[in-house]
Amino acid sequence: MTRTKRWWFDDPAVKVLFTAGGASSYRGLRSHFLAPRTLVGAEALKVFFESSAPLFASRRVLLVTDEGMRSEAQKLISSFQKEGFGVEMWAGVAGEAPLSCIYEGVREAEAFGPDLLLAFGGGSVIDVLKAVWILYERPDLALNEVHPLKPLGLRKKALMMAIPTTSGTGSESTSAAVITDDEETPPVKISLMHPEIVPDFAIIDSRYALKMPAKLAAGTGLDALTHAIEAFISTWSTDYTEALALKAARLVFQYLPRSVASAQDREARHKMHIAGNLAGLAFSNAAPGLAHSAGHAFGKLFQVHHGIAVGLFLPYVLQYQSKVTSRGEQMARELGFTRNGEEKPLQVFLERIRLLYREIGGPLSGRELVDEQMFAAWFDELCRMASEDPVTTVSVRPINETGYRRFMEAVYRGQDITA
Repeated sequence: MTRTKRWWFDDPAVKVLFTAGGASSYRGLRSHFLAPRTLVGAEALKVFFESSAPLFASRRVLLVTDEGMRSEAQKLISSFQKEGFGVEMWAGVAGEAPLSCIYEGVREAEAFGPDLLLAFGGGSVIDVLKAVWILYERPDLALNEVHPLKPLGLRKKALMMAIPTTSGTGSESTSAAVITDDEETPPVKISLMHPEIVPDFAIIDSRYALKMPAKLAAGTGLDALTHAIEAFISTWSTDYTEALALKAARLVFQYLPRSVASAQDREARHKMHIAGNLAGLAFSNAAPGLAHSAGHAFGKLFQVHHGIAVGLFLPYVLQYQSKVTSRGEQMARELGFTRNGEEKPLQVFLERIRLLYREIGGPLSGRELVDEQMFAAWFDELCRMASEDPVTTVSVRPINETGYRRFMEAVYRGQDITA
């Protein structure tokens, strides 16, 4: 099915510029590092009130969340009200951030007129609010007119805060929002990208992640790992993003199994909350890879959690990219999984990733997630959607729709990528 709308990534000039943007000569001349004011720990919100409350003239907060977090959000509302803020809560966020939900959120914002937009929830909640923020500030735009190289002029009406309650999307610190165009048939995942949608404040308090069930802890943890590894391999990586990616990956390998095993392991949940944030900073300032373009399509078509979907593809992407870059081998050495002079560092790295997957119940092949009849029925659409995903443009190793057909088939069967 052909999409009816054109988005920023359909612009041929963007594809050329994004490819050129990964060239080492360009990165040496011009790099960036975007991040919110990041406040960490149980006192983070208190520090915000002490340091930043004077920034808000009307002190009107629109708190955006979903039904599952409504009761927890009430505690936040009380904290803001004690500091003299008026708070309106909208708990209407739906999973996968559909356009219909975003439009409802915009109506809520316009009716209340907040000068602080607060996202409290997982990645979908934060991504919905980023899109709401754009349309609240720029009612003259449609979302498909948002272009990462054209200024938006946000922050005339409101600033944005994000308080994540899951540990992996990193959306509280990124310049991206993954939404679903549910006006298309079938619905399509769209990556909005713009430097202005990095939230102004990120509150990293792991107490809010203690109620994640094991399956969600596993999925979001694999998302964090994929962000970290793809950011390190990316041609857009810098010294800053490399350091963040390595630390995030170390934390995931060390603490994710514990976090999945017990929600009462506060240390593990705290470390994974940090890992998700660090990995988000890394991939937002570098670039994700084919695990994300393939995962976006696979997850949307087959209703697979985003983190599980991108995690599925990660080992195979490492194999695919290894034909043109040794960055995967370098990361294995940096993480201490292999030593200089060892013959097959990438293979050691892959085995370490697969061991982690076995520990937490992660998928090693597509057939573990989707039955063969359904996979065959949607195979053409899957490959088309992946090839059109904007992340494909910044892949270390180019791939087209034909290449995706071979790649997807191998991942589904659990076969190594050898060419």
